[in-house]
Amino acid sequence: MGIDYYIINLSDDLSFLVRSARKEQGLSQTELAQRSQTSQRFVSEFERGKESAEVGKVLQLLQALGLRIAVTSSHTVEESRKIVEDGIARITREVSENARPRPRKRLVDYLAEG
Repeated sequence: MGIDYYIINLSDDLSFLVRSARKEQGLSQTELAQRSQTSQRFVSEFERGKESAEVGKVLQLLQALGLRIAVTSSHTVEESRKIVEDGIARITREVSENARPRPRKRLVDYLAEG
């Protein structure tokens, strides 16, 4: 996708993100279901906004699309954007400064160092 982050406040936001990423990657619902080891029905229902979707299966969809979730405390949109941008900048700096990156850290670990 053309953005590095997306702020999610509602389940509909996450459904929209999955649908947009799937379409941008040129995948059908069936192809995404195969990649994520879920069913086409689950993908369809989730993309239509089914709120009772199983969290584990949603995470499988995100992983299959190459997406990750970073959780921040309640901040304004601008504060959240700054936190995520700073985390991405730290990751980018570390990777570019070292020929061999240090052991993998999760984005939340970088944000916690803030």
